[in-house]
Formats: sequence, C-alpha cells, structure tokens
Amino acid sequence: RIQKLQFYNLNSPIAELESQPFRFIWNKPPPGVYQLRAKVTDAAGVTAMSRPASLTITGRGDGSLKAPWGDFYIANNDSKTPGTASQKGDAFKIDNAIGTLVSESEHDAGHFIVQPLNGDGQIIARVTSVLPGPDDGIAGAMAGVTIRENLKNRCKQFAMLYGQAGEEPSVQFARRQDHWMNPLISEKAMKAPAWIKLARYGQRIYAYTSADGKDWDLFASERFEAASQVFAGLVAFSPSSNRPATAQFDHVKLIH
Repeated sequence: RIQKLQFYNLNSPIAELESQPFRFIWNKPPPGVYQLRAKVTDAAGVTAMSRPASLTITGRGDGSLKAPWGDFYIANNDSKTPGTASQKGDAFKIDNAIGTLVSESEHDAGHFIVQPLNGDGQIIARVTSVLPGPDDGIAGAMAGVTIRENLKNRCKQFAMLYGQAGEEPSVQFARRQDHWMNPLISEKAMKAPAWIKLARYGQRIYAYTSADGKDWDLFASERFEAASQVFAGLVAFSPSSNRPATAQFDHVKLIH
C-alpha cells in the first residue's frame, strides 16, 4: 500500500502527498522546461522513483507558438518587461523586446523562442528584418539564433546576432564561455536577409553565415562545456526601453 507520493523537478521537491488521491494542482508555475518525477513510498518504507517526464511551460501559453517551442523572457535589473512572440509555420516574429546580450555592465535580457536541445545539434534561421536601427548614439535592435546553458540571465551562452549596432548592418558572434566572463563579440558586415547558424558538436560551438542557406561559411568556433541538455532557438532585444525590437525570422530549423 502506498503511503506517500512526492513530486520533484529533477531533485527539487514540488509537493508531498500522504493520502489518496495522490493529485497535486501546480498553480502558476514559472515559465521553463521541467523534468518531473514522482517518488512513491509504501507501508514498508520501500521507495521507487519514476522516469522523468518533460514539461515545457511557455511565457503566455496562448497557442501562439507550437510545441515544442517555448516563449520566454529573461530579465535583468534594467529590462524587466517581456515582449511577445508568434509563429506561422517556420516563420516567427518577436515584438516589443528589450534587453541586451552584449553589455559588459548588465546581465543578459531579451525575448526568446527556444526549446531543449539534447546533445549535438544545429539552430538555423534567416533574419528577414530587425527594427529599429540606431538613433542618436543608441545602438539599434539585434536578433538572431542562440544556444544557452540555461534560461537564467547569466550563464554560458552563444548567439549569432544580426542588426545595426553601428554605421552599417552586421552580424555579431556574441558569447560567454564561463559564467564570470563579460560577453565577447566578433563582428562582420552583412546585409539583410541574413542566414545564420549555430551548431553544437561535443564541447564546441560553431558559428556560420550564408548568402543562400545552402553554402555555409565558418565564422568562429569556441569551447562550450555544459550538460547534455541546453536550450536553442531565437532571440531579439533592443537596449532602449523606449525603442523595443521587432524581429522577423523564417526558414527556422532546429536539427537534433
């Protein structure tokens, strides 16, 4: 006879039930990707643990994104207001996004469309437009593809970004290989639409650009030491809260 049932997200307890029915209603869990498990204990004190079940909770959960994509906002001290995200087939739009992935003084912030990536894989997209551009010394909006260790605002992360932070449109390879590091940026000029790709193989990340989505040029490669499960997808942000980003993507593919 079962005397107790406990729910966990990996090793973090969520609920403990000591009577039937062993049913728990989880009110308003925060957005994220969870690995849920149940631990049962019988009258003799013998325990058993279930296999994990994956659960993705999106930022809005209104059906504007199709599973397994999730809509998430990562905030920092200066940027705390989420944007919106929508999907039509392999085309995506992120709107009203503020934040930064390239600041040396602030942690990450931005609006993301992501899903878990287990092991090796690639995230590919064509950035068709990013607005607004730079104005009076304020850098313009940026958008692109990303692979992140987790969904916290300071983690190991890599992003291939397109936009106009300076005098001309360009792609930027922004990365933080360790938690304590400030972002590093490599840049080259490029006009829209911009085909970009990030690939994870073993303990390395490879960044690519392309003129047509068929022939890819290796732009950079960096070490990436992380667990098997990471997160891959799209991101957009603008450093000015008065001028939020609007970004559009198509030909989006996550290849496992």
